[in-house]
Amino acid sequence: MMLLLDSTRSSELRVGLMGQRLVALTRRFDQPASSHLLRLADELLKKHKATVKDVRGIVVASGPGPFSALRTACALANAMSFALRVPAAGVRGELTMKQLAEQGRKKLPRAKLGSPVMPFYGTPPNITRPPRRLRRHPS
Repeated sequence: MMLLLDSTRSSELRVGLMGQRLVALTRRFDQPASSHLLRLADELLKKHKATVKDVRGIVVASGPGPFSALRTACALANAMSFALRVPAAGVRGELTMKQLAEQGRKKLPRAKLGSPVMPFYGTPPNITRPPRRLRRHPS
């Protein structure tokens, strides 16, 4: 069974399982949602009477998308890959869950165990300097 993780949309998370057929779960949130990704994956596994021991590979939508959400999804995929000793693969692009599963199925056999999935942000980071603080003179 393949676990699919997608956090490429800012207020929406998608998780899926690909075994004999594809099953998916999508949730929308008002605030940034990436902190809910692990809970949704657990919910989907329980709903389909599966455990993490059934997972044979992890596919994550690695970008482009929101900075924190992509980092969270890739970190979760890498941590689960390490803990479960299964390969993880990243797939780029705006994809449906079916496309994510198809491309992941092609990439997983070539994925090296222990090789991390890196996020792809699509644009350079928008880092600004902090505002200049006024210096106070001792009184």
